[in-house]
Amino acid sequence: MHNNLEQRDNLNEVKHCSNQLKLLMNAFNTLEIAICIMDREGLFVYVNDAYCRIYGYEKDEFLGQSFHLIIPPDEREKYWHEHNRFMMEESVYSGERMIEQKNGKNINVSVTVTKIQDEMNNYYKVVTLTDITEKIQAGLDVKKFMMAVGQTVDWVVITNKHGVIEYANDSVARITGYSIEEIIGKTPSIWKSYKYNRDFYKNIWDTILSGKPYQNVIINRKKNGELFHLSQSISPLKSEDGEILYFVSTGKDITENVVLEDKLYYLSHYDMITGLPNRTEFSRRITQAITNAELDTRKVAVLIMDINKFIFINETFGTEIGDMVLRNIGNQLSKAVGKQNVVARIGGDEFGIILKDIKSSEDIFVYIDKIYKLIQQPVRVGEQEIVLSMSMGISIYPNDGKDMKQLISKTEIALSQARRSETNKYMFYGEHMNSDAKNFLLMENKLLKAIKNEEFIVFYQPYFNLRTHELEGIEALVRWEDKESGIISPGIFIPILEETGLIKEVGRQIIKIVCRQLRQWLDQGYEVVPVAINLSPVQFRSSTLLKDIMEAVEEYELNPNLIVFEITESTFMQDIAATYEVLREMKNAGFTISIDDFGTGYSSLSYLKKFPVDHLKIDLSFIRDITKDTDDKAIVNAIISMAHHLNLKTIAEGIEEEEQLRELFYLQCDIGQGYYWSRPVPAHKVESFLKYDLRNNTGIEHL
Repeated sequence: MHNNLEQRDNLNEVKHCSNQLKLLMNAFNTLEIAICIMDREGLFVYVNDAYCRIYGYEKDEFLGQSFHLIIPPDEREKYWHEHNRFMMEESVYSGERMIEQKNGKNINVSVTVTKIQDEMNNYYKVVTLTDITEKIQAGLDVKKFMMAVGQTVDWVVITNKHGVIEYANDSVARITGYSIEEIIGKTPSIWKSYKYNRDFYKNIWDTILSGKPYQNVIINRKKNGELFHLSQSISPLKSEDGEILYFVSTGKDITENVVLEDKLYYLSHYDMITGLPNRTEFSRRITQAITNAELDTRKVAVLIMDINKFIFINETFGTEIGDMVLRNIGNQLSKAVGKQNVVARIGGDEFGIILKDIKSSEDIFVYIDKIYKLIQQPVRVGEQEIVLSMSMGISIYPNDGKDMKQLISKTEIALSQARRSETNKYMFYGEHMNSDAKNFLLMENKLLKAIKNEEFIVFYQPYFNLRTHELEGIEALVRWEDKESGIISPGIFIPILEETGLIKEVGRQIIKIVCRQLRQWLDQGYEVVPVAINLSPVQFRSSTLLKDIMEAVEEYELNPNLIVFEITESTFMQDIAATYEVLREMKNAGFTISIDDFGTGYSSLSYLKKFPVDHLKIDLSFIRDITKDTDDKAIVNAIISMAHHLNLKTIAEGIEEEEQLRELFYLQCDIGQGYYWSRPVPAHKVESFLKYDLRNNTGIEHL
């Protein structure tokens, strides 16, 4: 009985253990951790479902099989030694390794190995595996990301929610000059530039603390004190429940771009020679001044001026000296008007001034007086002194215009009037100028029609040798024969032809008319003398001048020595090198050259020696009072002496009285011209001078 009870208890205990084992096995199968048990021989005695999944085998493929099943052949011997050593010596092992699944794919696992012993003193190895492939990949991704962020050229800074820097990449160190160690633990105020007030930074914090990103270009300061411009974005990083944890600042160093933009702006708004605002910036400043003046009902004056005959300085002394003079003028003008006003260089030799906060027109005169006093101070170039003169036009806001374009337009009209004036150095804009401008346009249109209809004719005025009393030559003078108004004086239309450039076409017509007339006289058997043709400054600079002349001469089969070209002294001095080349070609072709209006320009003995010139025509302003004004007489005497020294002939124009003629004879002038003999007359009337010997009728036989 007792034995039966004992057997039954043992059976129940076995059943209970069996049930517990099954329960334990079922529990192991529910785990995500892969578990296997191996005996001392390396045979699988147990695997749970997770272990089967991780390798890709079924349970019956494992149980009773050797570990060789899951170990690559080339690693089995090594694994067997490790297995034996573990079973003999160690009790616990943990680590990470890569395993190969049934499908050949490799995965990373975390391994824990424990040695256990049963009641029979048999040892077993319990292995647990956890798939950590995703974790390792995530770690690798983080490393890659951190490497990329660390090496990117962009600025990356991460702060906690209090603004303390916890991360900064290498670009931050490179841009700021601080080391990473110096940056971590600090706040971004480490590179504060002090260019902004407290409200600026408050706005940044208010924006990012509200959960919104902040973007702006911020000027910061490097460790060495230099400023840099950062195109910056600051974004908050939030937790799942919306709490702000970090702030991430990313940005680009755009300092070079800003510097380049500043340079480009400077180049497009400022003059490189003087450093003054250019025409574009001048226009912008006028608009700005008008806007400010509207607020406090003040006036604004706009002045535009140019340097008279500045090209003479460039051609005589060179462009380097010319640039130096321009800088000097800019400095003088800036001194004259003060820092509160604007001085600009708006053209080659044109300067503009904006006078702000003008209470009345009278205030402008104070500045004008200062300007002219400073400008008239001689500019020293080596041992020489250059005295400058300027013409100036002035308009006033709001009297003369309501916007920038109107003011500039009317100032330029006033400047044009000042240039033409012989007495006024400056002129204020007036409504009469607008009327003059309209008349100018009307006259220009009439002149265009006159050119088309060939309404220009030539009058001729003779000149005589003061010693032989013979006819020495004839000067050709242009006239406009208008169908409505009759003969129009050249003083009315020549300036408009010059200013519009139409003088080139009129000049071509005159040259052709003179050549045709010479051909007619020759064909009629007259003893023809040379005819002088005036060349305007614009015409003289024409690239087709010589071509036009030679075409006319060749068309009418003329000898070039029958034509004299008269060029004003001021035209000579505009471009000395170019003048020399044109004159040389004229002389080589056989033409005679005469300097007209001599004594009114800048010529000197040294320049006359360079030019291939034949005649000096003394300006009539010196002849008019030669018998009354000792200074005029002395000037004429000096010109004649200088000309003879250079083997040049002198021509005195504007002779009207016998006393003038007598004085010029005694001063040994060579040739004379004027109303004393004849006014300019049509071609058929000048023929009488060609037909007869006039020595008994000139009034000079008794000299």
